[in-house]
Amino acid sequence: MLFRSLISNNSGDGLWSSSAGADITNCTIAYNAGDGVYTQASSVFIHNSILYGNNEFQIYVWSPPLPQISYSDVEDKNSGGVHGGVD
Repeated sequence: MLFRSLISNNSGDGLWSSSAGADITNCTIAYNAGDGVYTQASSVFIHNSILYGNNEFQIYVWSPPLPQISYSDVEDKNSGGVHGGVD
C-alpha cells in the first residue's frame, strides 16, 4: 500500500506494478520521465490521488485487469490520460 506519498521526477515510470497489485491512496504521482503508473496483469486501486505531468501516459495498462480509480485527478492529455482501454 502506498499512502500519502509523493512520487516525482524519476528517470523512468513513477510506479511499475506487475502481477502483484498496488493500493494507491492520497498520493501524487507527477513529473516522471515515463508513465505515472504502469500496470501489467496487476490489480491497481487508485483513490483520492493526483496523476499529472508525467512524460508518457498518466496510467499505462499493458494487460488486464484495468485499474479501479475513484475520487482522483488524472491529467487528460491527447490520449485521454490513460492507455490500455480505460475511458
